Amino acid sequence: MIEKMVKSNTIYKGKIINVRCDDIVLENGTLAKREVVNHRGGVCALVKTKDNKIIFVEQYRYAIGSVVLEMPAGKIEAITETESENPDDAIKRELIEEVGVKTDKIINMGYMLPTPGYSSEKIYLYYVDEYENCKTHFDEDEDLSTVYIDIDEAYKMLEENKIIDGKTICLLGKCRKFLQK
Repeated sequence: MIEKMVKSNTIYKGKIINVRCDDIVLENGTLAKREVVNHRGGVCALVKTKDNKIIFVEQYRYAIGSVVLEMPAGKIEAITETESENPDDAIKRELIEEVGVKTDKIINMGYMLPTPGYSSEKIYLYYVDEYENCKTHFDEDEDLSTVYIDIDEAYKMLEENKIIDGKTICLLGKCRKFLQK
């Protein structure tokens, strides 16, 4: 089924998202509205250490009012009004910033759509197991801590609903073949 936009109304323009409300017409001629959150997208990586641990970060997420355990991730930066950073470059930058991991060897694991019902956000997923340690460079508004968790413990935490971040859950599934001992 195809939906065609008749009119688009930008409601909000922000630093991370833009919100619009579109008037659309369905294939059968019915008029409807669609609220859309436009987002440049993000990146996330599962980093496996030499001693079979996974690098996570703990960070307070204001929108849900809680600390969340997740894999290193971040948003794709704007280069110009219409051009965005390459996702491969974005994950390399984010790994240095958040967990002090520098690598040129990333394995692309595809992408996921966290909320396609109302958001254009696409999160590109990566696996990393070859890297060198370096100094972190947190963004000015970031406050997070690095946590190293054994692979088996991470899967146990997933089953116990202690890992609830969608992109992290997705990567634990997609990277399972790399994590088997």
